[in-house]
Amino acid sequence: MDATGDSQTKPGIGWQPDCFVGVPVFDYSDLSPTERIYAQLQDAYDFYNSRLFSGELQDCLITLVRSRKFGGYFSYRRFRDPSNDSSRVHELAINPDIAGSDSIEFTMSILVHEMVHCWRAQQSDCSMREMRGYHNRSWANKMLDVGLCPSDTGEMGGKRT
Repeated sequence: MDATGDSQTKPGIGWQPDCFVGVPVFDYSDLSPTERIYAQLQDAYDFYNSRLFSGELQDCLITLVRSRKFGGYFSYRRFRDPSNDSSRVHELAINPDIAGSDSIEFTMSILVHEMVHCWRAQQSDCSMREMRGYHNRSWANKMLDVGLCPSDTGEMGGKRT
């Protein structure tokens, strides 16, 4: 829905923000393809941060990274914050091949999965060394809290990660 409450179909690349249950729909039509996809990802991040993490997560630099090996990843303090040279920003990467070919639910589950890594990093302000084995008990418990299954298959019945 737009600001007036009317449902609209929006242009997009691969997936549409108006497919998110409860996510406000914004008009992205005046944006370039690059601006559009990043605006959609940022809006989804902000929505889930508010709804699932009570707005506690720090901003991340969201990137699109292709790989045959993963749907996304979280990298602790990966980049220098351009607004503050002494600060670092986490990277949250999404594979655009997954985002463009799978269901919106699967794409959003990858985003939220990576957001759980961000949450975990903030809980302990852990080092890169601690983040390497980052599917631990606290991460798995938070995955369950946000409605995702922490298993090797991403589904109930899989080996818990």
